[in-house]
Amino acid sequence: MFYLIQILKRLNTTERMLFIDLFNDLSYELEDLGYKDFPDELIDDMLFNHFGIEMESESQLELLSACIVRNQGKIDNLSRMV
Repeated sequence: MFYLIQILKRLNTTERMLFIDLFNDLSYELEDLGYKDFPDELIDDMLFNHFGIEMESESQLELLSACIVRNQGKIDNLSRMV
């Protein structure tokens, strides 16, 4: 959760809205596009392509990905806490 909150704090309002739109529901990407077994790759690509963010290590990316996948549908609530 720490990495997710750090990223949300770093984003401006417009970027935060885009982040919520992109990551609040990943079911299509995970299921239909074949990323179900590789959510880290999907999230890493989306972070870099949309926000220019690269995670420093695989373990950070794994923790962030698990948090995003676990909190689908609740990311907008988390962003209000920031």
